Amino acid sequence: MKLMFAVITLFSLGTFASAQADVRFIVGKGQSYNGERTLNVNFNQTSGGSCEELGYIYTECEEGYFLATPCPDNPLFYLECCPEEYNTTREDCLAEQKTPSNYSCGGYYACYGEDSDL
Repeated sequence: MKLMFAVITLFSLGTFASAQADVRFIVGKGQSYNGERTLNVNFNQTSGGSCEELGYIYTECEEGYFLATPCPDNPLFYLECCPEEYNTTREDCLAEQKTPSNYSCGGYYACYGEDSDL
């Protein structure tokens, strides 16, 4: 009995010792993964890089304004600072039966109409 217990224990230890962990990638039908994957990610987003070159220079606005139009490559930089009253889409102004401003800022409009001090 002791011999059988020893054999089972040694067999179990050998089986568990040879177990290995690996990473599996899910690929599309008919595709296989057979190489190293590289990520095209820029983790150094605080410098701005191309965003600043494209005019996305704002990281904060003065009081009464908000950051609008974030840089697609780095959400820490914005294209413009918009006045707080420019906070509604054109469609929402019209739905509220108000007139949208002629000027938009960051795709947002000020609404003119009743109960408006603009």
